[in-house]
Amino acid sequence: MRKLEKILNKYFSDLNDSDLFQDFHVHTNWTDGINTIDENINEAINNNLDNIGFSDHIRKSSIYFEEYYKYIKGLKNKKINVYAGCEAK
Repeated sequence: MRKLEKILNKYFSDLNDSDLFQDFHVHTNWTDGINTIDENINEAINNNLDNIGFSDHIRKSSIYFEEYYKYIKGLKNKKINVYAGCEAK
């Protein structure tokens, strides 16, 4: 985990520019986003992010999450850390 542990132990006021190369609230075309998981990852890499976390919407009635989670966890990328999550609705 590139720098993530160090960042999590800081107060917000102690963060510097290099700590902010993370995005943990990304939606994809699995729910209400426009781009695919892979497109989002490529854009994050192009913008020099260290970490990206996907947080597509999920409800009790959602049936996609297992496939979505397996897809994200199956990605092998050495340029960026990729995390799977969800935003409960």
